[in-house]
Amino acid sequence: MKKIVIASDHGAVALKSEIIAFLKTKQCELKDLG
Repeated sequence: MKKIVIASDHGAVALKSEIIAFLKTKQCELKDLG
């Protein structure tokens, strides 16, 4: 399983949410740093 850390500024919160949803379908372990 791949481990991925993801973060964004206030301007990309919606895009980050879409990326997280996509990565969850690929069975990646995610850590959201905000």
